[in-house]
Parts: sequence; structure tokens; C-alpha cells
Amino acid sequence: MDKDRCPLCGNANLCAVNQGGSITQCWCSKATINPAALAAVSADDQGQRCICQQCASRVDQLSKPAQ
Repeated sequence: MDKDRCPLCGNANLCAVNQGGSITQCWCSKATINPAALAAVSADDQGQRCICQQCASRVDQLSKPAQ
């Protein structure tokens, strides 16, 4: 399991904590992540691997109702 990779797409998740920084330095501390993005992460990866900013945004866009 590569904690530096997004469990949804496999790209780098750019997690500051995994790179030796603090949670306040991570992009996710300033982002609103749709619960659907978190729900898409497998049970084995939940709490172990972070999703990337692109997947958090993509899932958010897919879950918006059509206008």
C-alpha cells in the first residue's frame, strides 16, 4: 500500500503529512471534500490513504445535480 498515492486514481495525493509536514500544511485542511469522495474509498484504504485533490473535485462535480 503506497500512502503517497490516491486510492481512487493512483496518482500522487500530495499529502503533506505523509511528506513529513503537518495537517495544517496539507491541501485538504483548506478544502471541502464531498462525502461521496470519501465513500468511494475502499474500507481497507479508509484512514490509511488520502485521496488526491483532483479526485475530491471530480467526485464533487459528478455529484452535483444537473441544472
